[in-house]
Amino acid sequence: MFFVCGKSNRRGLRVLVLAVAAVLSACAGPSSESKEVPRGVAQYQDPNGCSYLTGEACEIFKGANFQRVKNKLPVLKISARCQAVAESHAADMAKNRYLDHVSPKHGDFMSRATKAGLLGFVGENIAAGYDASGAMNAWMNSSPHRANLLDPRFVSTGVAVAVDRNGRPYYAQCFSDEADL
Repeated sequence: MFFVCGKSNRRGLRVLVLAVAAVLSACAGPSSESKEVPRGVAQYQDPNGCSYLTGEACEIFKGANFQRVKNKLPVLKISARCQAVAESHAADMAKNRYLDHVSPKHGDFMSRATKAGLLGFVGENIAAGYDASGAMNAWMNSSPHRANLLDPRFVSTGVAVAVDRNGRPYYAQCFSDEADL
């Protein structure tokens, strides 16, 4: 796992462990039983969470929300529009074997986001050749990518992974300040 705790005191570790548990349990999908969320832990109730995403995309989604909870930010929810942008771009990069925010066929990120109906503040992270843990670590160690992951203006996301013919994964994560209607 790529979730690392830097806290050494017991109280900080307990809060961080509870935060991780809240994010991870949310990705198991909605539950019919009502559970009380411990005080100080972000309440996360996204029925489209990891029940919609699978594999590496789910790991990126959980990793992004883990980092946001760790930094006292609200968790992201899946946006159908952001998801469509991420899926299209990841598939395009894998099919045409390139890594860039500008698609030779579909234009730059802003054009793709606008075409999908995202009209507000948006951002995009891309990566290739990593597993989910490596992609999250690379993004968290890159100022512009980290800024996207931890921007408090973002409320929704879409995450996609596509694999090229040689088995190389391509990741795209879209961020938006708009919640799906």
